Amino acid sequence: MMIGNLLVYFSKAILIALLGLSFLGYMLYFYQKNFNKSLVAGMAVSTVILTLFICGILNLLKIATFLLFFMGLGLLIYELVTTNGRVLVNYFSNNWSAFFIIIASLYAMVIFRTSMLTGYDDFSHWGTVAKLMLKENRFPTSLDTVITFQSYPLGTATFIYYFETIVGLGEHGYLLAQFELKICFVSCLFGLKNEQHNDWKGKLVIFLFSALLLIYNTPSFSLSVDNVLCCCGIFCVVSTKLASSRESYKHAAFVFMLSAGCCIVIKNSGVFFWFAGVIIYVLVSHRLKLRWEFVKYDFIFIVIPILLLLLWQRHVDYVFIDGLVSKHAMTLSHGMRVFRSKTIAEIKNEILYISSIIINPIKDRAILILIGITIHFLLSRNGRKNKQLNYYALYLLCLFFIYQCGMMIMYLFSMPHAEIVYQKGADYARYNGT
Repeated sequence: MMIGNLLVYFSKAILIALLGLSFLGYMLYFYQKNFNKSLVAGMAVSTVILTLFICGILNLLKIATFLLFFMGLGLLIYELVTTNGRVLVNYFSNNWSAFFIIIASLYAMVIFRTSMLTGYDDFSHWGTVAKLMLKENRFPTSLDTVITFQSYPLGTATFIYYFETIVGLGEHGYLLAQFELKICFVSCLFGLKNEQHNDWKGKLVIFLFSALLLIYNTPSFSLSVDNVLCCCGIFCVVSTKLASSRESYKHAAFVFMLSAGCCIVIKNSGVFFWFAGVIIYVLVSHRLKLRWEFVKYDFIFIVIPILLLLLWQRHVDYVFIDGLVSKHAMTLSHGMRVFRSKTIAEIKNEILYISSIIINPIKDRAILILIGITIHFLLSRNGRKNKQLNYYALYLLCLFFIYQCGMMIMYLFSMPHAEIVYQKGADYARYNGT
């Protein structure tokens, strides 16, 4: 019995190692194409998610999974052979993002080794849809009556499917896969520090902040996607920001397509981070004084995430009888139907109720960020060296208001009045945490 268990553990460890090597193949490939080494982990998982998302719509999930797995191993062998292993040394040299991924991954393997799904969202949707995909090797359809939130995109579920199809750990494998996804996304933060400078204090701060992001907002022992969207949104904004020089700008649109596309296929509201990334993209283009001839071809990459959203909505409309008007569907028809079901008095009460939460620093800690930005403006409105910091502060201020307006619209057009009242804001703190 003991020998049998040891063999099982050993085989699973080998499969996890092979899956890690497959991802390393994608990472080294992107690194060899001169992408920032802090971005390649996020780019690797984004490539897997977007490819499987499209293949899932085409009903090619299983074959695409094994093709992606073996392609990653093939890329690893190719890069090692063609560079005589130098690419591996260069990638790991002074690479805090890789160090963070390794440490966080080992930590995740320990804490999730005996975990099971226990959260409400796991049984109402996220855990259910992941189990169904692994059982049927396809996306849900109207035949699967256990799926309530039919219009929710399946970005995280596709990654869990990929991980579990290769490794097969069970429910704790679901949690491990989603945690690994967040690890790869937030590792991009180390790109904000120049790798040529040995600023270990600054990198330590980023290390601790990244660890905080992994556990903030939603518990790690749940498959709820709010925290995943937060980490992917950071990857979207930071990766676009890193394209701040004329030399690296040629990569900006492609990285933006991967990161913003991932935000949208993880959750419909990820379109907000697409919008935030577009603003940075435009500002960088303006600062670098790039002509239209230089950036016009990037427009294709920028609109692809929105095309993915439209593709998903057409898929939902095709495979579900009432998918576009199901609960919390992000469509105009569903939004108008919910809004028209409310009286004028109910709409006023909802606006006042949500507004009271927004301005309450106890219930909405994000308002403290707003106060901090305001104090920054008052203290540093003079001085040329603070000019760029002021621009970023203004950008954050605008994002804060846009996000709050977006959430207000979501409540008015997506959630029934009873759900907002009886749930005391219907998880506003969780949405705002993103």
